[in-house]
Amino acid sequence: MRLQTSTVKTAKPLWAGNTNMLLKAVRNIKKANTSLN
Repeated sequence: MRLQTSTVKTAKPLWAGNTNMLLKAVRNIKKANTSLN
């Protein structure tokens, strides 16, 4: 049980960081597409 709770606590911030990185990447791709067009 302790291992599970600790992994969940560490997984949540990792998920938040990954989603933020994905959003930034999508924004950069959209900017690149608009600049190319």
